[in-house]
Amino acid sequence: MNRLLLVGLIASLSACNQDPDTLKTDGAAGHSQTSASSKASVNKDITAAPLPTPSLQEPVEFSSDIRKSESAAHAAEFRILGSVCRAQTTRDFKALTAHLSTDFKGWLVDRPVDGKIMAGRYTIRQYGQSQKGLDRRSFFKTLKSYLPGGRIGTCRPKTVSLKISDDGLIWGRGQIQMTGEFMASVHSAVTIEVTFQARIGDGDVAITRLRIDHMSRVDTADPLFRDVTDQLGVQNGQAKRTRGVIQSKVDQRAINQIGGLAAIDFDGNGRDDLMVWSWHRSLKILVNDGIGGFHRLERILPPDAVGLAQLYIDLDDDGRAEIVSSNVDSCRHGRAEFGLYTRGNQRYEAKPLALSFKSPCQLPSRMLYSHIEAADLNGDGKLDLIFSGYSNGNSRSNRFNLYDSDAGETTRIFINQGALKFDEQALERGVKESRFTRMTLAHDLDSDGDVDLYQSNDFGRNTLFDNDGTGHFKAIQSSLTTFGHTGGLSLVSLGATGRTGLFAGGNRDSVGRRLTVHANARLNKIAARDWQRLALGNRYFELNSKGQFIDLGDTLKLRGSGWTAGAAVIDANLDGYPDLMLPTGNLSHSDPNAPDYATYYWRTMLTALEQYSKTTTEAEMPMGIETTQDDAEAGKFVGSFGGHQSDEFLLGQNDGFISLGQTSGLASTTDGRAAVALDFDGDGDEDLAVLSLQGLKLFENTLSPKANEWLLITVKTAKQRIAYGSKVHVTIDEGRTRTQHVRLTNGVMGQRKPGLLFGLGRDSKKVSVKVVWPSGKTAQFSGLSGRVDIVDGQAPKVIPQTIWPVGTRPRAIERVIRPTKFKSTRGTSHTVPTTGGRPQVIHIFSASSSRQTAELRLLETLNSEFKGRIEVIGINGGTQKAGLTANGPSSFPVAELDKTLAMRLFGKTKRITLPATFVFDGRGRLKRAFRRPVSARDIKMALDTGRPTAQDHLDMAMIAGAQSKFGRVRQHLGEALRMNSNSALAWSRLGQLDAQEKNWPGAVSAFRKADSLVPGAKAMASALGHALLMNEETDEAIEYLKQVVDLDATADAHLGLARAYSTKGEIEKAAEQVEFAREKNPELLKRLTDKMKEQKKAAASEQDSIPDALKATPTNAFGKGQPSQWPAGLKPTTPKVKD
Repeated sequence: MNRLLLVGLIASLSACNQDPDTLKTDGAAGHSQTSASSKASVNKDITAAPLPTPSLQEPVEFSSDIRKSESAAHAAEFRILGSVCRAQTTRDFKALTAHLSTDFKGWLVDRPVDGKIMAGRYTIRQYGQSQKGLDRRSFFKTLKSYLPGGRIGTCRPKTVSLKISDDGLIWGRGQIQMTGEFMASVHSAVTIEVTFQARIGDGDVAITRLRIDHMSRVDTADPLFRDVTDQLGVQNGQAKRTRGVIQSKVDQRAINQIGGLAAIDFDGNGRDDLMVWSWHRSLKILVNDGIGGFHRLERILPPDAVGLAQLYIDLDDDGRAEIVSSNVDSCRHGRAEFGLYTRGNQRYEAKPLALSFKSPCQLPSRMLYSHIEAADLNGDGKLDLIFSGYSNGNSRSNRFNLYDSDAGETTRIFINQGALKFDEQALERGVKESRFTRMTLAHDLDSDGDVDLYQSNDFGRNTLFDNDGTGHFKAIQSSLTTFGHTGGLSLVSLGATGRTGLFAGGNRDSVGRRLTVHANARLNKIAARDWQRLALGNRYFELNSKGQFIDLGDTLKLRGSGWTAGAAVIDANLDGYPDLMLPTGNLSHSDPNAPDYATYYWRTMLTALEQYSKTTTEAEMPMGIETTQDDAEAGKFVGSFGGHQSDEFLLGQNDGFISLGQTSGLASTTDGRAAVALDFDGDGDEDLAVLSLQGLKLFENTLSPKANEWLLITVKTAKQRIAYGSKVHVTIDEGRTRTQHVRLTNGVMGQRKPGLLFGLGRDSKKVSVKVVWPSGKTAQFSGLSGRVDIVDGQAPKVIPQTIWPVGTRPRAIERVIRPTKFKSTRGTSHTVPTTGGRPQVIHIFSASSSRQTAELRLLETLNSEFKGRIEVIGINGGTQKAGLTANGPSSFPVAELDKTLAMRLFGKTKRITLPATFVFDGRGRLKRAFRRPVSARDIKMALDTGRPTAQDHLDMAMIAGAQSKFGRVRQHLGEALRMNSNSALAWSRLGQLDAQEKNWPGAVSAFRKADSLVPGAKAMASALGHALLMNEETDEAIEYLKQVVDLDATADAHLGLARAYSTKGEIEKAAEQVEFAREKNPELLKRLTDKMKEQKKAAASEQDSIPDALKATPTNAFGKGQPSQWPAGLKPTTPKVKD
């Protein structure tokens, strides 16, 4: 073919690349067609004439129309199960009978059998199925007496299985979950499982049969946990504005991960601190002050250095922990590197090239690594690092394999060479997978003495690598690799044998469960089995005597009922049986009544498995499954995606687990991503920190200190370093044995503390401990209790507890405190709190303290800044009273603390810790309680008046751009640059905005600045090159586009350079670049020719070989507005550089 013709076809290629019609497939289109007529046909089918009422048996034959079935499922949730919720909420059971057919028959449950746990703290009622049938009148009269009264908090109906006949007869199973205070000051959770049958006709649903199969109820007057986040003031620095920005991204399904947590001892004083990070935003360390709170250390790392995963660990054995980041800091000349930061005297400093590896440098900012694991892989006594690769810039395409993809990012293994030097050796050691890996767990899974690797994967099956004893691995198949799409992994001993097992978080939502009947009908046996594994939920495996991994999830009753991110293992009541806190939820829209995207997800997954089921062997499965989602429906969808699911707390028993539901005090409906156990108040029982997309929560364990005994063991080497890889067996009264391992990671985004907590129960007579060090050396002890350090070669050492003083313990927030009236030293009258008026800041200090002057000066400044919008009152709680009038503040009143106000603020305690600051809203509700010195920022955050940061302005610019409000985009970008003039991301977005408005000199200037801040970035060089080309600076544009080709010689990069040469008139060089592009993409010629035929354009002559389409306008950088006309591969893209 004429080489000049190829140059003239570049424009057609660009249009072809961006034509949405070329991305659709016949299968996807057939799956996704939704129109008004098709919807009408579905509704017409649903309202068909009813059948005579059969018995309440699961039908063998049913409609295969999934749309029809899902419409009926939603109708069942609203009309059948939802009617029970509405009747219970309004107590109007007569309205419910209107939905019953005249020949209705129902079955209730027998009277309950009560059981008490935790020394009577919780009452569990189990209701058995009754065989007595009732008519419509008797059924609901009896049901009303069964269901609890009182205040209903939530009532959530779910349809978990449904079949509909072609004639409109519905059969299904459902679940109703109710929570509230059904008796005065008693928290309750009720779960009802039902089977129902109904007819759909005349636009309504008539219930013909309803049987309650099982009913359980949990009651407690004292939940095991309580939320103390606000009391401790540790909301992860998220002001109300920041939380709104993140929730806006969740509503748009533009964010799925947020960061993680690590329980650490930052200052080495024996108290549990907390490291919290937000991906590409911030890393903070909350240092436990020992007197009822935390103080925040910020700016530990630059914002753009904070990765999705972080690890706090001492890698060089010097007693000071390093911070390892999964963020790819840079990629130049074929080598990228992760961040490794060492602790100096004042701050953490980067150690360049410590974790470098070979990489093609294809959009390094889009290389996402989701987890970091540390283990000694080759037995040399040094900790190696495993980075779990999730995705990169080439992972997603229109032929994305949703079911079994290997288009993720490569896992990286760094072997520790000593002195903080590492060598990346994943391929050399046999780990060649490039799955969408969420987490890698390093552990001796087969008990052969070496560390194996087990990977939890998204969009595919999990992988298992067996260690051959030398640190080299081979992928093997087992029951652990027959499933995938899992979340976090945890090592825990849950079964009756006491052996160490493996917990894997899974997905068990109602949509996946109810579509199982369609999967079984459509798929072959292999594919149907895979579907059932996808929707099975959580799993727990133990190695049996035959060396096989057996799933005990059903036996132990821990399948769960949502999208589980992982598990925090905790013995909350110290009875010796491990408990599990499961953060759940995927993406929750701000409107709780918005529809859920899960139905589209599962239908797309079923389409993928249908294609898989058409193959006879796994080898015949296509590399790319056409699973383009429903453009007509999913593209317009606004709502949640597996959202508004309650976090679960499973209380361990000798025969399995009991779900405490919302009676645990933990069951929030945020989108949980990480949870770690830590004892922040030092009382011996473990508290919890939970991170979700909506923010950080701290939960205090309210267990009585005298409830049960406990043993906290920290295993150390002879050098007083944590002995990672050790394991501890604890046997109580020669009966139960529990095993725990000294390791770092807990779930996907959680790092656990090194100490191992064992609950001993009450009156344990004999406790024996066996420690096994990584070398195989063992030691046995008995008679241990409390907090103990076990050092290799030494006798156990008892460590004193560091308990928070009684007067500093957290108190309930959002309660209205009874107002107290008093007079200031000036004689003016005041009331704390006020129930209608301005917010109040009440600062209690000691007049004898040397800090008095600084504290009062801070309040003076704050009071002046707010200009009367808040009321500031200082109260002297110390013993010294003289001098307050003379030396006190001038802009706000000061009073003496009386006993009544002290009791209402601090409770019944003889000792209070000062200073203390209480922040009330205008309705008299307590918003924050600080029992430590505070800053102006603390108080502003408590009042939700924190000013937006540069990152907040960048986020708001993205939101404004998505709404096509480009004036606001420029305003927010200007504010971001005013706060941080070295933000490459802000300059890059400003350049894109200028390019969109055809302000080419402005675009060139902005892109130049961005390129100077992140030199060598392919995306930035490409954007600058094409802006220069549009600004008629062709020679310099060619130099930048050459740089793009040098960085990543893709077909699109060659086409970009060809365009520049063509503009300059160097046709031979342009044709040469097109030939290079053809070699990179063999389908290029066919695509060009087909597009030319469609457009019916003839090849241009050499003098007219530059088509007008090459002089196109730039793309809208924010996703909306005018369609993009940049040729694919030439469009400026924004590297992910965060401030």
